[in-house]
Amino acid sequence: MGALAAAVAGVGVQGVVSAAAGRMLAAAVRAQWGGRVTAQVVAVPFWQLGWGRFERLTVRGRGLRSGALRIARLDARWDGGRVDLAALAQGRPLAAWMRGGRLKVRLDIGADALRRILPRSGAVTLTGLGLAPPGVWVQGRLRFDELDLPFRAFGRPRVVDGGEVLVFLVTLVHAGPIVLRSGLGVPVVDLRHTELGGALRISGARVEPWGVRVELVNRRSA
Repeated sequence: MGALAAAVAGVGVQGVVSAAAGRMLAAAVRAQWGGRVTAQVVAVPFWQLGWGRFERLTVRGRGLRSGALRIARLDARWDGGRVDLAALAQGRPLAAWMRGGRLKVRLDIGADALRRILPRSGAVTLTGLGLAPPGVWVQGRLRFDELDLPFRAFGRPRVVDGGEVLVFLVTLVHAGPIVLRSGLGVPVVDLRHTELGGALRISGARVEPWGVRVELVNRRSA
């Protein structure tokens, strides 16, 4: 009976410590990105958490924001990683306390959020976006010297700059009576302007009827 009681107590302590670690990590993500965040940690035995180590961490978030980018949904799984506890306690950016393991992240960005980050100044001004899987239609105006033409263009998601940037690569432009082929890239996600720059890379993206799903991995697992 004593051994059984000790085992039950150990399981109880394991659950309490893991739950507390999950709440702490969720709070750290929420402090950076806002929204609603939950996290679950699997670390057996639990005392390895004292060194920031774990077998698996899963994070789910809704209504987050990173700079100008609004994220409808975030799902992440991190296996065999380690958290730099000192950097976490200091409230440093996410990339500063992420160490090793294999991390996969999925971000869902809605159509309204995409429209908010369209470039609205300069020679190319975008005023609208329509989803047409596997690509998108964008519309706006081309301005150069005395030229001012409305245009409509079709583009597909493309990862560039070593996985740092996701663009809609415009391949066909209708500007008045003119039809052009183009290599214009309209930026959607630029990790260089977020706290994840240098730690993660974009591994792929897919246009859906509701928006864009972006997949990322940590660079160590690439």
